[in-house]
Amino acid sequence: MGVGLDGFSILVLGVFSLVRFLLSVLMVFPLSILILMCYADVLKNPSKNVINTQKTTRKYGIIGVTMLWAYALLAKIASFYRA
Repeated sequence: MGVGLDGFSILVLGVFSLVRFLLSVLMVFPLSILILMCYADVLKNPSKNVINTQKTTRKYGIIGVTMLWAYALLAKIASFYRA
């Protein structure tokens, strides 16, 4: 008798967590659409500032990404040696 109710409660909790996740995504999604639309407008007609920023990003972006990757790797390694 308890087996059927246990399975049902797990199913209900799974559905509630899925609904909660979808609601949180749907609340943020309209804001991201507006930001993407503004970014698309800037890319269609970039100003001199935007062009300079793009050049700087291409030049130094790989260094920043490499540093972030190394930091994440060191943090992961350090977490293994925690006493």
